[in-house]
Amino acid sequence: QWTSINVYFYVLVTHCFICNLEILN
Repeated sequence: QWTSINVYFYVLVTHCFICNLEILN
């Protein structure tokens, strides 16, 4: 079950991961 906190954390981590990939590229 997804809570709002879990969704927020997932979005935050995914966003940072994508940003890091863009910076490396």
